[in-house]
This record gives sequence, C-alpha cells and structure tokens, in this order.
Amino acid sequence: DKFQTPYINLVCIKSDLKLFLDSNVEAMFVQSEYPDTSSFFALKRWLGLKLMQDPRQPAEPLVEIFMSGYYGPASSKMSAYLAYMEQRINAVPATEKLSWLKAEDRPYLDLEFYVTSTRLLDEAEAMCGTNKQALLHVQRERITVNAGLLGMWEPLQSKLPAGKTMPFDHEAIIKRYKTMRLAQME
Repeated sequence: DKFQTPYINLVCIKSDLKLFLDSNVEAMFVQSEYPDTSSFFALKRWLGLKLMQDPRQPAEPLVEIFMSGYYGPASSKMSAYLAYMEQRINAVPATEKLSWLKAEDRPYLDLEFYVTSTRLLDEAEAMCGTNKQALLHVQRERITVNAGLLGMWEPLQSKLPAGKTMPFDHEAIIKRYKTMRLAQME
C-alpha cells in the first residue's frame, strides 16, 4: 500500500507462539515492519514478548495490563477502539485475503469505520486530561487512522449518496496528521 491503514491481528501472536512451542521450536527471528505507523505497535511488541516468555498464559489479562499502563486514563476508550477494530476485521469473511487487497477494497475500511474510530479516539484524547504521555500514545493511534482516511478520501467520497459530503474537514485531517507525526518524531 502507498499508505498505512488501521489493522490488528493480536489473535495470531498467541496462536503462532503456541504452535512454535508445541512444535519444539528452539529459536525464532521476529521482524516488525512499519513500527511508527502500525496500529497498536507497542501492544503487539509487548504482548509478543510476554507470550514468548510463556505462550500458554492467556493473552487477555496481558492486554488489559498493557492498556491500563500505556494509555492510563484513556485505557477504557482505547480498549473499546481496539475491540471495535477487531470486531470489524473479524466480520470480514475468511475467504477474503485482506493482505492481498488494496486498502480501498478492504471491506472493513468504510466511512462508518473512520467515523467511529475518529469518535473513539476523540473521546480517548479527552480522557487523557493533563497526562501528556497517555495523550501522545493515543495520538499515535490516530496517525494510522488519519493516513488511511486521507489515502482513501476519494474512494470513500465516491461511495457517498448524491448530495452528501464527507463528514470530515480534509485540511483539518492533514493538519492533525502532520502535527501528530511531528510530535511522535520528537
């Protein structure tokens, strides 16, 4: 893809590591591409480390620990965003090969997805209050949402009913994307 879009596959981490353990794998190499623009990158990295230490342990309590520690006061809303993204991705029929599809052809990446994701992230930001670190972490997740929205702007706009306009301000999304990317780099 020319741009990143929101995507998560946490369920694969546990099942893959359990398979490796059951197959007596003694060593492995983990490669993680696009760390700065991958959805929930820190969670995937941390969960993978914890599950490599013990692949038999349940993943859900680990995810809760991470969300609470990383997103602080916004953890409940970020958990809701994660659950929403997983629910939308899981609703795609298994016959669809998401990694083979261009972003605009991925069924879960529709206007409803971007509207709901933006609302959840707005609410999460508001919950951060004066916690600058939590706010930075929440805004990091916005980068992928903004990139996907901007990259898919024309295909999303073309699917609107006649007379309807996008529920977002294009220039405001560009400005927010730029501001948040620069903040992450700092």
